Amino acid sequence: MSASGGVRSGALTSSTQFAAHAKKLETTKDVKERLQLAVEVRDAIEVVNSSSEYPKFIAAFMPALTAVLESTPAQLSDGPEHKLRNTTLEILNRMPHTEALRPFDKQVLKLAMDALKAENEENALICLRIIFDLHRNFRPNLESEVAPFLEFVCDVYKNIGDTVKEVFGDEGGAKPAKEAPAASATPSTKSFKVMTECPLIVMLLFQLYSRLIPPNIQTLLPLMVQTIGLKGPKPDDVPAHLRAAFGDLKGSQVKMVSFVTYLLRGYSEAIGPHQEAISQSIVDLLRSCPDNVATRKELLVATRHVLSAQDFRRGFYTHLDALLDEEVIIGTGRACHDALRPLAYSFLAELVHHMRLELTLPQIRRTVYVFSRNVQDNSLPLSIQMTCVRLMHHLVESIFRRRNDPAQAQEARANLIRILDTTVSKFRTVRPQVKTLLENAKAAEAAEARAAKRAQDEARAEEDAATGIVAAPKTPAKDTSKAAEEEKKDTGKKATTSKGKGRGRRGAKDDDDEVDKKESADKKGSEDKKEDGKEDVDEDKPIVGYGG
Repeated sequence: MSASGGVRSGALTSSTQFAAHAKKLETTKDVKERLQLAVEVRDAIEVVNSSSEYPKFIAAFMPALTAVLESTPAQLSDGPEHKLRNTTLEILNRMPHTEALRPFDKQVLKLAMDALKAENEENALICLRIIFDLHRNFRPNLESEVAPFLEFVCDVYKNIGDTVKEVFGDEGGAKPAKEAPAASATPSTKSFKVMTECPLIVMLLFQLYSRLIPPNIQTLLPLMVQTIGLKGPKPDDVPAHLRAAFGDLKGSQVKMVSFVTYLLRGYSEAIGPHQEAISQSIVDLLRSCPDNVATRKELLVATRHVLSAQDFRRGFYTHLDALLDEEVIIGTGRACHDALRPLAYSFLAELVHHMRLELTLPQIRRTVYVFSRNVQDNSLPLSIQMTCVRLMHHLVESIFRRRNDPAQAQEARANLIRILDTTVSKFRTVRPQVKTLLENAKAAEAAEARAAKRAQDEARAEEDAATGIVAAPKTPAKDTSKAAEEEKKDTGKKATTSKGKGRGRRGAKDDDDEVDKKESADKKGSEDKKEDGKEDVDEDKPIVGYGG
């Protein structure tokens, strides 16, 4: 920034300069000079927004910002016009959503919506943040502005097939793009990153304005299910320069799965017809999703939510053979293997438990192999090992039912022996850790007890404060050892003084009687100490427990 720019930025902290600067921003025709003025406004926001000048700042600059966006067309290249619009949208995004902005909420929302439809990916993501924050902070005044955004989302999902074909090609002969699409050159309606953000905003809108769900769900849901089912190219066939775009595509599909699981809570009847398509699409996503921990974790969490719905879990029964493949459910990357195994095996154990009576013998054999191996894997948390043990024990009934079938009896018996051998082997490995496990359990119980007591004390203090009771101040603890020592010295001095003073008036007989009394008291004290020691010994004796 130039020296004159620094002076302007400093002057913008005062309301006396707002009108002049805003007028110059609105009337200047040169794009570069306009960009410089907009940068100064953006830099001044951080200072102005915490002062009493903020309402005047908004009132002065809102017409100028509107004029900039209306007079500068959206661009699909990284030029001065793109940077000017980017800076202007960033100013709108940085404005704190206080009561001072409420009179302009619909105006700002309209600017963001108009820009969203025409902008490139980079600026469109800023528009989405503006829309999200405005609806979250100024509800319910903006309910009438929801319909345009939902129309934009539908348009994006309708064109997703053509966008995938344009970027990655297809088997029909279309070739993939020769270079990765730049953010400033990608239209908002063809951006995978924009598609990733849309379900989050739709979810927020449905939470804020629940009565909008029934009329819109019938339009949105088929488009989302269709988008989730898009396979795209195989992961191994994606060129190196398009892998980031492929990851964005899969990330947007996972976000849509999360949105569908949100709708399951209250609108399962609308999703019922799409049950098979959703389960098939989730399994395909597990196969094709890149080894990104965050993306695969979100997919597993969403899949567990689908599995928790009784009417929808049967859609996964036909895919159990694929889900028993660890490369499908966990991925092939080292980071995914380390971070996702507990979550993946919890999901798999839940699925197998629900369909345990419908398993074929080969599926039982595969399940026993996978989970018996996990039982002996110390890199897994103990809770997951316990889950694996419980699951294998639940399979016993399903295996035992096949004992009367001559064709399956021998293999069923072999599976029972594997489960028994795994359990006994686990006892052998756990035995050296029993003492540590018990100590950890006791420590955890003690920590929970302390936390409960602390919470109880805090609750009691809040009740006392609410009723006006003031707790007595705590007196500082005294050093008892020093106090006792000083008291002992004072007592000894007094005894010596009194003894010396009474010596002349008391006879030898009185002194002898006093000595006898002292010896008798000492003897009695030693006997009391012995009795106390005996009681302590009795208390220290170990209590014979289970197995003692």
